[in-house]
Amino acid sequence: MDVAIMVIKIGFGFTRMCNFRCEFCYSKRVSGTWSKEEALQVIRDAVDNYGNEGIDINWGTGENILAPGFLDVLREVHKMGVPQDVTTNGSLILWKEAFNYLDEVDVSIDYPDPELHNKSRGHPK
Repeated sequence: MDVAIMVIKIGFGFTRMCNFRCEFCYSKRVSGTWSKEEALQVIRDAVDNYGNEGIDINWGTGENILAPGFLDVLREVHKMGVPQDVTTNGSLILWKEAFNYLDEVDVSIDYPDPELHNKSRGHPK
């Protein structure tokens, strides 16, 4: 009998920092960033409980690359062998190094009309 292995997808809001001011975003109402140590401990605990193939981290909520220490966290989680994805507004070239540690990048596009998209995101371009 084959047994299916379930992967637990963990949506992790490392930071609320963002370079956009989207009219619909809940993150702008709160602030805060996890410390590297706190974030890594939560992930180590998940690995201890489910194994590194039993979880997948999606970094979302804010534009995580803006947060101090985020690249360090990506590197460490990559060393653990845990798959990582990121949800981003796609506006920052700073992601280039982060791509080395990510399995997937999701770019949020909210409207087919660029002008409406930019207006809803509080971005001039």
